[in-house]
Amino acid sequence: MEYNTQRKKIKIMDYGRNIEGLIQYVKTIEDREARNKAAESVVELMGLVAPKVKENTAWKRKMWDHMMILSNWELDVDWPVWAGLKPETPPENAMEFKPRRLTYSDRRQVRFRHYGKALEQMIAKARDMEEGPEKEELVKQIVERMKLCYSTWNQTMQDDTVVEKQLEILSSGQLRVSNKGKEGERE
Repeated sequence: MEYNTQRKKIKIMDYGRNIEGLIQYVKTIEDREARNKAAESVVELMGLVAPKVKENTAWKRKMWDHMMILSNWELDVDWPVWAGLKPETPPENAMEFKPRRLTYSDRRQVRFRHYGKALEQMIAKARDMEEGPEKEELVKQIVERMKLCYSTWNQTMQDDTVVEKQLEILSSGQLRVSNKGKEGERE
C-alpha cells in the first residue's frame, strides 16, 4: 500500500492528487483537438473541486494558470484566456513564501495579565502627570477599569483593597486612590 507521505508533494493543495493526475494524463493525449477538450473539462472540474476560486472575477484565467503550474509548463494546448510563457520565477515558488516574523519593541511581561499592557501604559502616563484634578480623575478611571478587568477575569467581585494594592504595585507606590469620595459616602 502506498501512503500519501510516500508520494511526491502536491503543488496546489486545493485540487488534490486526482486533478494533478488528470492533467498529467491530458499531457499524454496525442490529438491536439482532443487534448484541448480534455483540458477544458479539467478546468471545469477544477472549478467544481475548488468552488471558492470561482468567487474571483477572473477565475477562468486563474484555473488555466494553475493548470499550467500543475503541468510543469509542459501542457501544449490552445489557452483561451492566457497565452504566456514560463516566467523566470515560477509562481509555485512564490506560493511557498513565509511571512516575516513580527518584531515586538518591548518583550517585557505584563505584571498582572488580566489588566493588560494598555492599562499599564495608562498607569505610567498617570504617574508622570502633575498633581491636580485631571490626575485624580484619571486615577479614578484607571481604578474603575481595573475593577472591571479583575471581576471579568476572576468572575467574582473583589474587595477594593485588592485593586488598590495592585495599583500601588503597578505604579511603584506613586499612585493611590483618593479617599475623598469614599469618606463622604460612608457618612
